[in-house]
Amino acid sequence: MKKLILTILFLGAGLHLWSANAADTLSIQRKQSTWQMALPGGGRMECNLQAEWPETQDNAINTAFGTWLSESLKPMLKLEEGTGHALANRLEQCFLEEGKKARQQAVEQAVRGQVKPFNLALDVDIRCVWNKANLVTFRLHAIHYSATGERSEIVKEKTWHMPSGSDVTWDELVNPKRRQRFNSVMVEALQSYFGVNDWENLKLKLAQGEQLTLLGFPLPKGGPALEKAGIRLCYEAGEIAPAGAGRPTAFVPYSSIASHLTANGKKLIK
Repeated sequence: MKKLILTILFLGAGLHLWSANAADTLSIQRKQSTWQMALPGGGRMECNLQAEWPETQDNAINTAFGTWLSESLKPMLKLEEGTGHALANRLEQCFLEEGKKARQQAVEQAVRGQVKPFNLALDVDIRCVWNKANLVTFRLHAIHYSATGERSEIVKEKTWHMPSGSDVTWDELVNPKRRQRFNSVMVEALQSYFGVNDWENLKLKLAQGEQLTLLGFPLPKGGPALEKAGIRLCYEAGEIAPAGAGRPTAFVPYSSIASHLTANGKKLIK
């Protein structure tokens, strides 16, 4: 019986781990890892990871971050909940496990003379985009290619109160008496994403658009993503438009909405 010898070649690898923090802000730990390996039949497996997470593992922010990250990546990888550090390392392990299964399938196909080259790829970028005494915001962007060639992408952004780890909500940010005007600014920002220049044409692009009003316009269910210069709207695919429209996003500077915020909202972003 002929023996099939499978050779795995690490074509390149790099790993960096460091941490940093400023006074009165969340301590952040960072990791960067890049590697490749050869797969049967001329295929390749590649992983690029750039991750930032709360350094302290036993606080509310780390718990909230870990829950958000694991739930966000569930459609892509089988991640269990955990601390930021554990999840960052688990990302690579989950991907390697996927590669082992795909590699075994390739070996079985080779025995039958049916080798078909395939590629696996995972690119994950998790970073802290705003870190201040009263809030912290993280952004996730992940792209995954499976052995069958299926591409999946996740883009999310989340803001929590510091140090409680509770979500920042639209209700605490937006003055209810100014809600319609606030929504008008959000709608205007979204028009460029959909390639239209007015409210009536935007409604044609949205799910159940004919029933929408400016006062009742749906803001992202994930809550406001607060950055240093403004709010980033991050909708899920299918949340306000047909899934084929992707994940609608828009950025609104604080200067455009300052007069529409609550007193607490103004204090939060100051």
